[in-house]
Amino acid sequence: MLNPDRADHQAASGSAIQAAVEATEAIDALPATATIDWCDRAAACLTRLVRSGAALAMISQVDDSGRVLSQEATGVAAGHHGPERVRSLSRTQPQLVRAVTAEEAMLDTVRARAERLSQVGWVPESLSKPSAGVLSAMPGGRNWRTGPVGRLWGEATPADLLVGLIPLGEFEYGRVLLVQIAPTPPAVPTPEDGAVLRALLPVLARRAVLAIGPLRSNPGQWLTSKEQAVLDRLVMGRSVKQIADELGRSGHTIHDHVKSLHRKLNASNRGELISRALGHLGHGSPGRSPLPPSPSGEASIVEPSPSPRPASPVTHSFSRTA
Repeated sequence: MLNPDRADHQAASGSAIQAAVEATEAIDALPATATIDWCDRAAACLTRLVRSGAALAMISQVDDSGRVLSQEATGVAAGHHGPERVRSLSRTQPQLVRAVTAEEAMLDTVRARAERLSQVGWVPESLSKPSAGVLSAMPGGRNWRTGPVGRLWGEATPADLLVGLIPLGEFEYGRVLLVQIAPTPPAVPTPEDGAVLRALLPVLARRAVLAIGPLRSNPGQWLTSKEQAVLDRLVMGRSVKQIADELGRSGHTIHDHVKSLHRKLNASNRGELISRALGHLGHGSPGRSPLPPSPSGEASIVEPSPSPRPASPVTHSFSRTA
């Protein structure tokens, strides 16, 4: 007869593996081009690691002490992937609307605070390799609730956080992808959850470098939702007229979107544009180095080799509101 503790452990392990598989599949489906909601989508992928909770994904410039020097992009999302989601859908419509509204308000608050975040919440062991774990167990993270990260999550009051960091590209020391995952109380993240997140970070970082590039970019040049909708249909082989009919726009408007796509993706023809959309070509924005392919043919992230660090990095002061 199977020991109950062992059975529980096996069930938990199976659940963690399933969550990792679902998260990996979601990451692989992220856009291969930079969209204004790319970090939001990345955060949504990370919520799959918990049954219910919220996640934050940020592209930031940080220093060795964990201080955030600048923000490039920020995304937040909430997800419900367990029985709680099923129960919520069985409630009356007015109750469900109120719940969604409260959740969206919480995410807006977290986003606004994250854009002013001054510390990652722990002292990274290295900015040249991935690290992840339960925040209270990370170096310098024990008292996170009384610091900037605790104020960031505020009213959400998670019991603890899953956090991670991984470098993006090899050209800018300290440019990293930061993630935080807040399980809905009373759930508490475990070291095993941290190990799963650490294994996923390189997958997410490869996708980020493929879409956004190995150098700091201007989110103002990322694709809008309308441009992404046009690009998706171009990939499916639609003509400009068909896209105009499907989206209820004039052909002239769609032509303008296509021209903007060629400019933003630095594509000289339709075939190159579609290749970039599918991730078959490296990042192609003007002034960017192409992404080197991995042995498997997939665009890869190169672990940074030791490089000269900025002698006096430009810092940004952030006003803090609780």
